[in-house]
Amino acid sequence: MKRFHPRKKHPSRNQFEGWYTRLQSPDSDCNLAIIMAYTTNANDPHAFIQVFDGLKNTNRYHRFPIDAYRFDDGVAWIADNYVSPRGLHLNLDGCAVDVTFSDASTLNGSAMGYLSSFPLQCYQEVVLLDGRFTGTMNTASCQGKQIGTLYMEKTFGKRFPKRWFWLQANRFGDAALSMAGGHVPTLFFKPFGYFAIFRHGNHTHTFATYNRAKLSITEHDDTVVFTLKKRRFRLTIKATKATPTELVGPTDKGAMTLPVHETLTAHVSVRLMNKDELLYEGESPLGGFEWMMYPKNTKET
Repeated sequence: MKRFHPRKKHPSRNQFEGWYTRLQSPDSDCNLAIIMAYTTNANDPHAFIQVFDGLKNTNRYHRFPIDAYRFDDGVAWIADNYVSPRGLHLNLDGCAVDVTFSDASTLNGSAMGYLSSFPLQCYQEVVLLDGRFTGTMNTASCQGKQIGTLYMEKTFGKRFPKRWFWLQANRFGDAALSMAGGHVPTLFFKPFGYFAIFRHGNHTHTFATYNRAKLSITEHDDTVVFTLKKRRFRLTIKATKATPTELVGPTDKGAMTLPVHETLTAHVSVRLMNKDELLYEGESPLGGFEWMMYPKNTKET
């Protein structure tokens, strides 16, 4: 699978790359995000695994030598832990996960469109928009055999954007959403780019910078409202901020020193209209949400 594979076979200096996987059980006893990644920052090269428990609001950063990372036959390894589009295995202190994936839902192209060819400082690819997992877990909040929904993406580059948002939800029952945007400097200018990919049934709607969709954002005390318009379609997304947990992300030259505030318990509602016709309306609990963007106001792009 092309979008799962590393950007480069041999990573260059001062870069980062990571695979982000979400696992949620139907009864909400399991709500994990697992990040397997590496940085080639000249001052602190290493591989790492972050295990974010959305129910306990805890994140553990497991550090490894850079040589512990390898990519072999479509699988990303860190020591004896691995992730692929077919499954994930962790054997860490206080965290054991062994799950396989099925019914995976992928995209036909890059989530970033033609922007993926620009000389940006950060890139994001949706690997699995939705799917199922089965297996066993032994973590602080997940014990024994588990089944549920999954999501996977890959992020790579030199650093995270200066300002950004990220939103993911696939507990609607019959739909899935992945959305991200931010100010990502290039070699010559600082564009604002975004995409929102919403799939319900056999229909996929993409609202993005590269297809000239319009985006407005309104921040309230505890909710952010995104309104996206493209020709006759209008997608309205509401997400609660909830209480975030601090993760670790990359700053300049891939240095892993950036505090990233993410929640896995955002309530997400979606309404899709075709002019005056309602095409879809639904809600998803336990959405993933990072809001590191604007002060309280309304922005349009």
